[in-house]
Amino acid sequence: MLSDPSLLDLDFLVFSSHKTGTQTIRNSLRASGYSATHCHQVSHLALGDDDLKGYLDAYFARHTKPLGVITLFREPIDRHISSFFQGYGSRPLNEKEVADKTGTLIHRLSVDELREQFIAELKAKTLIGYSESIHEIAAALHLDFSDAMMIPDGHTRVMQLPTARIFLSRFEPFFQHFEASLSRIVGDEITVKNSNQSEAKWYHEKYLQFRRGLQLPGVVIEEAYLSKRDLIELFYEKPFEAVLERAIAAYGSK
Repeated sequence: MLSDPSLLDLDFLVFSSHKTGTQTIRNSLRASGYSATHCHQVSHLALGDDDLKGYLDAYFARHTKPLGVITLFREPIDRHISSFFQGYGSRPLNEKEVADKTGTLIHRLSVDELREQFIAELKAKTLIGYSESIHEIAAALHLDFSDAMMIPDGHTRVMQLPTARIFLSRFEPFFQHFEASLSRIVGDEITVKNSNQSEAKWYHEKYLQFRRGLQLPGVVIEEAYLSKRDLIELFYEKPFEAVLERAIAAYGSK
């Protein structure tokens, strides 16, 4: 039994990793007349005794049509930097863990100290939002997304199940052509509602300083990429080694 019966009334579930534009996608869908919610993990949904498969089965039993599921993959280091700042800069304020921004780690630590903290957490794979939602979906539904079909936009794949139509896209080209990308998924024009943009965050200037001087050990970058190798090979045309080499050139110690 679902803890939240309204989940059966959705048109779309945006089930995607931390800092992959989930709120912008959700809010744009809602502004366009679709019922939508977003999550980063199955545990974020009020499924009660059901798992993801059970939820999709219940949805199909109600509607006799598949639920639209949207999930994105973002370049790992870029995503993890954004997650790090949101996790230590915005989340404590949103969760009322601190009285104001001066109590957050992002405010209290220097840029160099934040870089040290980031590298340590990336190396240990303990960063907030480190895991990939696509991996969780695949494990829950026993899917191999290499079988997903590419649609005409060239960066989105779709896997059709009886209970779900799962759209998988690469974050960067998806948001570069956001209106067209989302319109193609829903099959109609959409109204864009941008949300949770880094430029509007109180820590934006410190975020830019952090990025400008960040130099990561090559082995740390390689380990992060290896843990997501299957997704990199799914979403990038270039070989894994070439994508990794580019990341090391961009983020590695000089």
